[in-house]
Amino acid sequence: SVSGLDSNTVYYLHVRSVCDAGEFGAWITYSFTTLVAPATIPWTEQFADASLPDGWSLNPDWSWNIDDGYNGWNDVYYIPGSTGDFIYKNVYSAFTTGASFTTISIGEVGDGNILSFNYAAFPYDPEDTVVNGNFVVSISADGGAFTEIETVDTVGSLTWDNTFGPYDLSAYEGQYIQVRITANWGGGSSDDYYIGFDNFYIGPDLSSPQFDKSALKVYPNPTKNILYVNYNQEISNVEVYNLVGQRVATITPNANEG
Repeated sequence: SVSGLDSNTVYYLHVRSVCDAGEFGAWITYSFTTLVAPATIPWTEQFADASLPDGWSLNPDWSWNIDDGYNGWNDVYYIPGSTGDFIYKNVYSAFTTGASFTTISIGEVGDGNILSFNYAAFPYDPEDTVVNGNFVVSISADGGAFTEIETVDTVGSLTWDNTFGPYDLSAYEGQYIQVRITANWGGGSSDDYYIGFDNFYIGPDLSSPQFDKSALKVYPNPTKNILYVNYNQEISNVEVYNLVGQRVATITPNANEG
């Protein structure tokens, strides 16, 4: 057990045997790469840099799109209706076992945390109007085996309005998880398609019907140093995060404002 290693770094381990006093076997060298440090919750990924996020693994390669607003014949840079960057793949007959990607480790999962993301698909032939395929969502907890949690048909997924979740992660409370998505080919020449994913989120369920967003006042915007929060019920806890997901403030007003 070796501690103090840097994350996402290549290390080399050199081993040789001691045969006798002053006599040694040949050096044998092993290399390994440490994992990327887990992401904290709440976690979002919107592919703003249009590049591979550290810690993700791809099988085979996937692409990241910078939305250029163009929709041409077999244009692999665009799935109609996107509002920003996304990860995508052209799924066809070569992927008989699916095309997958796996996220960074994320945690620790808290009480009431959920998983959600947006997805869309588009036929390889723009004259087609139906996408025939599916994708499988799997989760691994604390570095263990992946467990399939849901299979989603891509039929009718021609817009970015499709949302997976919110999926309740209560079963993984206190653990670190990775999410794997496997996109599967429909099986026929007309079933080749592009599929894209965006706006990944793990954290508290922000869509809870018990919370009335219209009654919440947060001001001024923009602000410097002081931010006021007001609600029509007692506020037990407020957390403020920056754009890279780091928590910068925690407040417990236990009052209607703070």
